[in-house]
Amino acid sequence: MKDSYFAVAETDELGSELVKKVINYYDFLSVSGLMVIWRNSYNQYFKATKHLGQIVSTGEVDEFSALYINHYRSILQSILSITVSQRPTYDARAINNDYESQAQTKLSVGLLDYYMREHRLEKFIVEAAEFAIYLGEGFVIQNWNPLAGKEYGVDENGNTIRNGDIEFSSCSGVDIIRHPYLKKFEDRVWLIHREYVNKYELAAKYPEKYDEIVNSSEERTRIMDDFMDYYKIIDQDVIPVYKFYHEDTKAVPGGRYTEFIISGTILFDSQLPYSKIPIHPLFYNGLYGTPFAYSVAFDMLPIQTALDSLNSTIQTNQENFGVQSITSARGSNISISEIIGGMNLIYYDGKFAPPAPLNLLSTPPEIFNQRDSYIQAMETISGVNSVNRGNPESSLKSGSALALVASQSLQALQGYQTRYIQLLEDCGTGIIEILKEYATVPRIATIVGKMNVPFMREFKKDDLSNISRIIVDIGNPLSKTIAGKAQIADTLLQYGMISSPDQYIQAITTGRIDNITDPKQRQMMLISQENESMQDGIPVQALMTDNHSLHVQEHKTLLDSPEARKNPMIVQTVLNHIMEHTNLAATGNPILFGMLNYPPPIAPQQPPDSKGSVQNVKNAQQAEPGNNTKMPSMPKNPMNKQQYEIPSGGQLSG
Repeated sequence: MKDSYFAVAETDELGSELVKKVINYYDFLSVSGLMVIWRNSYNQYFKATKHLGQIVSTGEVDEFSALYINHYRSILQSILSITVSQRPTYDARAINNDYESQAQTKLSVGLLDYYMREHRLEKFIVEAAEFAIYLGEGFVIQNWNPLAGKEYGVDENGNTIRNGDIEFSSCSGVDIIRHPYLKKFEDRVWLIHREYVNKYELAAKYPEKYDEIVNSSEERTRIMDDFMDYYKIIDQDVIPVYKFYHEDTKAVPGGRYTEFIISGTILFDSQLPYSKIPIHPLFYNGLYGTPFAYSVAFDMLPIQTALDSLNSTIQTNQENFGVQSITSARGSNISISEIIGGMNLIYYDGKFAPPAPLNLLSTPPEIFNQRDSYIQAMETISGVNSVNRGNPESSLKSGSALALVASQSLQALQGYQTRYIQLLEDCGTGIIEILKEYATVPRIATIVGKMNVPFMREFKKDDLSNISRIIVDIGNPLSKTIAGKAQIADTLLQYGMISSPDQYIQAITTGRIDNITDPKQRQMMLISQENESMQDGIPVQALMTDNHSLHVQEHKTLLDSPEARKNPMIVQTVLNHIMEHTNLAATGNPILFGMLNYPPPIAPQQPPDSKGSVQNVKNAQQAEPGNNTKMPSMPKNPMNKQQYEIPSGGQLSG
């Protein structure tokens, strides 16, 4: 094995090699200190699991009171909220812009919305984003499960056959095993994903390996490979299963996918069933020269520790000396009963000073100032200010000042938001790629259809063949405000996109413009489909409800190339269809055009009389004796019967 690449080993030898990769990875995490950082950040982020919601007594004789105020988690939660607050809007990119490709982009967008809603993909993406904030890196894993989905038949043995579906999960870097000495994560050609499963369910999936699986256990006393700083009690029912992915490379043609357990037993082995490894990373920042990540949370950890110390000092002092003691000279003859209760007349020997409070409560102001400076330092380092946390400084009075300060956080987090959008795009593209490969059986999904009402749509992989890439747009925060919605509605009204008061009100109240833009888009898709048909010489039909002016303008572009004009079939088909629109526009009902908000058709012009003047113009001149303007003769209509004879069948002939 030393002279060959481990990833091309025979199945019976591969298991032991993969186990070595797992052990070496966790040893590296321990030696390098990465596990210590991850564990400290985990413990601070979930601090309540340590103090259990109590003030903790510490010290040799429990003389100190430890008070934990977790600004660390609060600031990191603000980063997460700023990053994921605007829901993503998916858009599909097709190979070209023909009608079929445009229709597939609509289907793809609807499917992605379906997976975000019904399969809770958004939940796993947000979890990965949270992992990346406090642990530096998070991952979303997508796998095709042939045993999922709807039942659609039975095999020859009577077993139920399902159409399969995509399953999602998320994890942190502790569960993504990689080569630890790469220069950057993108250089990896293989990954191992660890997840915990019920071993009896796993054994039912691989019955031929039943004994090896149910007798497997994980040795937790040798390596601590998770965030807990204590050894877990071994759960006999739950074991880790490891999934090895290798890219399709020259060294490993076709790639490789292997499932195994810690004993080295191989459960499944095949070529990589995907075009790429279906594990999508999100790094807060890259740790230069390594395949690992670095988070601003790591820089905040010691500050939070110092802040906890100061808060504990203040709490200890307040708790121990908050109830004042009273001093009294010996021999003053003052008893405790005379002091208790207040409003008492106390007699004391005049030779001694009266009883006085012993004030030990005062805490130096430097401690409070230092505490506040630590909080400000954490906000400065993270890029999250007091305005984003709902506690603006008293000097910020105006709304514009608050908006300016809040916008500075958005700029500071721009890099992480960009990487978050890339994760969304990678997940969306991954879904389409998997469906293009495995959605062989027609399946039904509830996707967003006309007027944003969910409807059932049947599809299979061929319906997605032209989709090449998914991109993501993050919603504009302006659209969430009343003023922003009004501005959007006014802009649409200005450009003629809004044709009714109902649409204007909808844009203001909901901020959604799909119902306004979709009809226009569907009209253009229809025109594109008609153009494709006419290029093949296939006649298409015009209807009285069409936007005739728009159709004519778009259809005439088919005749703008010399090649098309040399093809009589294309010329004839296009001119016939344009004439249909012309006739419908000339004879159409103006009331209908007004209801459809189409531009009014130009009234048909009367042919010139024998004297070369237009009859209605002549009548107008006669009605105005003082008008001696001579009107020029109207040009001949190139589409009149002098050039084309229109037979009774409606077909145009030269």
